[in-house]
Parts: sequence; C-alpha cells; structure tokens
Amino acid sequence: MNKLFVGAAILTAIGIGGMDAELVLANETDPLPNTEETEVYEEENGQDAKQNVETPLENEAPTNETELGVGELENNVFEEEEREPDQSMVLPDEPEPEMKEEAENNKNVEDVIVEEKDVANEAQAFAERVSQKTLSGVDISHWQNGIKVENLDADFVFCKATGGTQYKDANFNSYAQSVLQSGKLLGFYHFAQEKGCPGTAEEEAGHFYNTVQNYIGKGIPVLDWEADALRQGPSWAKTFMDTFYNLSGVKCLIYMSAYTTRVYDWSEVADSGYKLWLAQYADNNPVYGHDKEPWRDDKGVGAFQEPVVHQYTSTGRLPGYTGNLDLDIFYGDANTWKDLARVENVPTQYEMYRVYNPNSGEHFYTKDINERNDLVRLGWHNEGIGWLAPRTGASVYRLYNPNAGDHHYTLYVSERDTLIRAGWRYEGIGWCSDPMNAVPLYRSYNPNAVSGAHHYTTDKNEHDFLIRLGWRDEGLAWYGVSPSQNKRSAQTGIHVLSFTMDETEQHCKPSTESLVMKNTNFKNNVSVSVKNTSELPAEKNQWVFDQTDYLTKL
Repeated sequence: MNKLFVGAAILTAIGIGGMDAELVLANETDPLPNTEETEVYEEENGQDAKQNVETPLENEAPTNETELGVGELENNVFEEEEREPDQSMVLPDEPEPEMKEEAENNKNVEDVIVEEKDVANEAQAFAERVSQKTLSGVDISHWQNGIKVENLDADFVFCKATGGTQYKDANFNSYAQSVLQSGKLLGFYHFAQEKGCPGTAEEEAGHFYNTVQNYIGKGIPVLDWEADALRQGPSWAKTFMDTFYNLSGVKCLIYMSAYTTRVYDWSEVADSGYKLWLAQYADNNPVYGHDKEPWRDDKGVGAFQEPVVHQYTSTGRLPGYTGNLDLDIFYGDANTWKDLARVENVPTQYEMYRVYNPNSGEHFYTKDINERNDLVRLGWHNEGIGWLAPRTGASVYRLYNPNAGDHHYTLYVSERDTLIRAGWRYEGIGWCSDPMNAVPLYRSYNPNAVSGAHHYTTDKNEHDFLIRLGWRDEGLAWYGVSPSQNKRSAQTGIHVLSFTMDETEQHCKPSTESLVMKNTNFKNNVSVSVKNTSELPAEKNQWVFDQTDYLTKL
C-alpha cells in the first residue's frame, strides 16, 4: 500500500497513476465504453445505436446510456455538447468495456417479489453447483429494476453496491437478499471514481465496506476498474483493495477489459493475490442463453495468469427477463466461490503506535509499523503503543497541514471537510473508533502551538495534566478497544503502556521502567507491559523482549 505523508519527515506521497493516449490494436473486440466514446465509435463505424435517457431514480443525477450494454453512467450529467471524448482514456478503435448496465426502461417487468426459500432447497441448489466445473451467472444493478432474481437461470449474481464516495445502488439490498434466499451465489461490486463523487482509494474502499459489511463472508467483493478510474493507475486500485482487505478480511476481484490487463503493469496486484474478472466480448450480437465456452483472444491477460470470471457479453438474453443482460462464466465450482468469499484470519484490532517529534512538538499516531519505524529512524521518539483500535467501526479521518507540518485526526466529516477547504490535505481513513465505546481517547488543544496543537490519549491523568498546563479540553475524540474485549484479544492483545508527565517538555512519555515483552509459547505472541520480569504471568524463560528491532527497554 502506498505510504501517506508524515509531516516533512516522509517524502513518499500517494502515487497518482495515469497514461498517455492508449495504443490501438485494430482487431480488439472488447465491449464498448461510456456514452461519449460510444458515440464517436458509432460515428466512425456507421452503427446506429439509439440513446435511451432514463428517468433518474430518487437522489440520482440524470444519466445517459446506450442499448449496447455499455452504460455504468449513473450520476453522470450528459456533457457531449460541452466537451470532446477523452482520448487519454480509450480511443474509439479500442473500446474499453463498461461494466454492467444497459439503459433499457423495462416498463413491462413485474415488481420484485422476494420469496423465502426453505433450507432444504438452498442446500440442494448448493450441492448441485459443487458438482459443476464452471458456473454461469449475470451481473445487475438498478437498471434491471423489477428483475426477479430468484427466477433467473443463473448460478451466481453480481449486484452493484456502490460507486465513488457516496453512491449506493437503490436495489442492492433487495437484490442481495433475493440472491441468498434463492440459494444462488452472491457477489457485489464497487464502481471506482463514480461521476459526481470520486474520492481517494481509502475513501472509496471505506464507503464500499460500510455499505456491504452485512454481506462480508456471504459473497465475493469486486472492484470495477474502468472509465475514469483508468487515469489513477494500478497503484490506486491496489490501495483500494488493500484497504478493503484490511477492513473486511476478504480480497476483492478486480474487473477490467483484456486490453487494460495488457497496457498497465498489474504485477504488484496479481502478486498480492487479487484475482481477475475479465471483460471481453466476441461482438455485440445478442447471446441467447449461457455460453459454456465463450470466445477469448490469444493475447493473454498481462500479469494475471487466468481470469476467474469472464464477462463475455452485455447483450445476453435469458428466460424470465425481456431486456439485455451481462452474462458471465465462473471458472470453478460453488466451493471455489465460497473460498473467494471467505473471511481470512485478519486481526480484529490494531496496535496504534505513538511517536513524538522533539523539534516540532507533534505527536503522531499510526497503525502502520513501517511508517512508525521510518519516523523513528528520522529522529522521532518512539513512545510505544497508545491504544488498540478496532478493525471495524466509525472512521477516524487523518489530515495534514502542509504549512504547519501538523496532523489532525477527527471522527467528524464536517470537521474534515472544513479543514480540506482551508487547505489541509486529506490522507484517508487512519483507523476506526470502537462501536462499543470501550476505551475513551481524550482530545486536548494547545492554543499557543503551531505544530502538535492537538493531543490524544487514553490516559485521563495525562489529559488532565495538559489542561493544568493551559491546554484546552476538547472532550472525547473517539474510542479504542479493551485488550479483553473479545475472545481473540487473549491471543493478540497488548497492554497499553503507562505514561509519566514531563513538565520540562510539556508532553507525556512512557515510563522508563516499563518493559514490553511477549510470550513465545502462545500462538500469536501475547504481549504485556510490566515493570520488571518478576511480574510476568508465566514462566520467565518463555518471555522475550517484544519487537526487538526497536524496543527493548523504554
């Protein structure tokens, strides 16, 4: 994952990718891109594709799509008369596939009726899919409003969940519930850099996670990588997927065209275990029923060995639905699908590292051990572990003031946005606040400081000491978790260090008598803070100094 700014100390910024105009392979036949590019394509190739403008759903901006199955243009305002197609994205001879929906207004489709399926039927459906070497399915969004998912001839269904930082598909929850209740396999996707609400990789991953978290472990998550997202480059995509994985414990698939797999270097993404959902069409002719051996060219898929899913048409036709559908094939059985959806063993909580800059007076907080170690090598003082942050919960936003060299952290979107308008740089979600409100972190403000103006601590005595020195009490900042808050904490928890007051430096530092040690006899190395080895709760010879690369005796 890309590193974030840390004052003036770390010079590594988030890389923004991009590319010059893409080279054209004249014989490529990937599906058509967005509306603007489609119109250029039609103009040059003499195709007569009609435009159908939908009435926007509630809270959505006007949209425009074609009937060629190429429109993921929710929230777009049609600007064809105002600007030329962006040739840095896709040239007309090499159309970039647009994921998902055609814009047909299927007025004759009946309302969705979600029927409960009994456990026996679900078990039977799953057993049948286990015996298959490939599975056939579709991907849908609100453009297929009214579709009866439970009646579709499909083993799996991908549903659009989110886009950008704000968009939520109006039909996601009803679709997802119908898929699960009918015994079909579920997937859900996020459309990167949605028109009208694009954001950073961290922001968008957080929005996706917050929307789908009730379905984590029940379906496969996907990053839909096309259109405006292409400007950001593979590093953005990897940051998104890494962030989502850290939040959920599940690795996303990434959806893209065959052409995109070849013109970007996806080796870091592929090497990290993220798998490919390929979009490549033989043509735009209607496809009736599922194709068990869809066409693919012989040019490969770049750094990815093989796709796990192939979307082979946006003009598919299936019984029970009158419009076009995106049709897909999954290379595996139901157990393979379940494996991709399974939550991996990721920590339920994170140690939050605290470091201090003796030159500027700033305290800095991070869960990234590499970021902390970089700062320590640059002369920052390591002050141990400030608190434990939960893996999930309300987002705590991290910002940086490039003029003062100061960081700020807040739970509040309004405060975050006010600082951004004032010139602060938004650095994404730093960590989460505990929804159980177990361990409060107190926030204080030094009106005389330029840098390090805010201080955050779990120690009420430390907080009160700063207030006596003239700092302003700003109440509670957010919450950490208790080491004994859940069952897994007995294996992964570490006790927060005690702190002493230093009136000469007017900040707090760890007690010089504390030892941080870990028990090598435990599976995940339980750590504790003690004043001397006689206090260790097990045999002394089972304990060693924790994180000896930087911490022996504080």
